[in-house]
Amino acid sequence: MKYLKNIKQINEDFSENFSAQFIKPNDKTITLSDSSELEDAIKNEYKIIFNDYLIIPDLEKITCLIVRDAPRSKYGYKKVQHYRYRSIERMIQDIKNVMDSTEKYKKDKEEYKQEKKQKHQEGIKNIKNIIKVGDILYDSWGYEQTNIDFYQIVKVLDASVVIREISSENVPGSEGNMSANVRPVPNSFIGDEIRKNVKFYGNKYYLPSKFGSISKYENGDKGVYSSWYA
Repeated sequence: MKYLKNIKQINEDFSENFSAQFIKPNDKTITLSDSSELEDAIKNEYKIIFNDYLIIPDLEKITCLIVRDAPRSKYGYKKVQHYRYRSIERMIQDIKNVMDSTEKYKKDKEEYKQEKKQKHQEGIKNIKNIIKVGDILYDSWGYEQTNIDFYQIVKVLDASVVIREISSENVPGSEGNMSANVRPVPNSFIGDEIRKNVKFYGNKYYLPSKFGSISKYENGDKGVYSSWYA
């Protein structure tokens, strides 16, 4: 266990409002990296710092307040839970579950991040086998209406592509009340060349855009939904 004896040291780990609200200079406080020493910490009535969480057990009332450091929130923290238990043993088990699930989420998130990075690197190595000149892309965006912009790839570079916007047409028979499916008209260029970095996930790729992402168009003559307001 790593004991924090100095309130100043504690304050360095959390936002000022957060620590001032829950940690007083005379509090017994401990930092844990996992749940293995949780039971001893609770039975010794320590406030527990775990990652961005502060766990505050009360053995007399058999309650536990768990709050999370959140410097951007109004109060500098967010409440995770505040429960009363039938026994101290149940309280310890519940807190352990919270800590273990938090660690699992953190681990899974890091693994996903690494997997995504690896797949992107693999995609970059094979960019010219995955992306071809002439591929059609589309960007769907809008708040109260659905706008569709189509693009065509005109160059494939080492880690990026050059695209140009192309025109579109309504799919016959799809027209509705200020809506229709639209499909691209290849080679009908209406915009200048734009260079975009490519993001890969396996053989799937997309290009970052102002409103989200530009993806490969794969709907053929069916088109994609578009709407507008008069």
